[in-house]
Amino acid sequence: KDYQELLEEVRNHGREINDLKKRVECLESADHTKEMQALKSGLHDLEWRSRRLNLEIHNVPQTEKENLMTKVNEVAQKLDLPALDASDVVALHRLPSKPDKIPGIIIRFAQQEKRDEWLRSKRKLARGQRSIYILENLTKQNKELLWITKEWAKQRSYQFVWHQNGKILVRRG
Repeated sequence: KDYQELLEEVRNHGREINDLKKRVECLESADHTKEMQALKSGLHDLEWRSRRLNLEIHNVPQTEKENLMTKVNEVAQKLDLPALDASDVVALHRLPSKPDKIPGIIIRFAQQEKRDEWLRSKRKLARGQRSIYILENLTKQNKELLWITKEWAKQRSYQFVWHQNGKILVRRG
């Protein structure tokens, strides 16, 4: 009889060990999920920081053998801003686009102040069907979040949705 009790006790311990193993696996999985979320969040922050000096300029007509600095300075004139020097710009190029679209221009400024000055002046651009407009260079995640937020805001009668310094902002009318 002692042998049977001992055998039953060993079986119970075996079941308890298996249950504990399953709990540990679940906890480790949850821990990895949290860690992955933290890593993704950190990566997103780094990606935004790498774009914080960038602006996108859209609907600037493209020409053959164009000088982008000249085109950007034409936009600066419309914004009542001084022309940019080569020292103001770290990088300047066209963005890839669909064949039927005008490719945007991405400009990386050397200084945050200059970029912010352009962003503040963007309201001076005339609005129309094919008008030039300026945007922050958002991460893919923030572009998706902006689109989702605009849809959400439409359903709830919010009038304004915009982005500023990588953050999505919402305001009623």
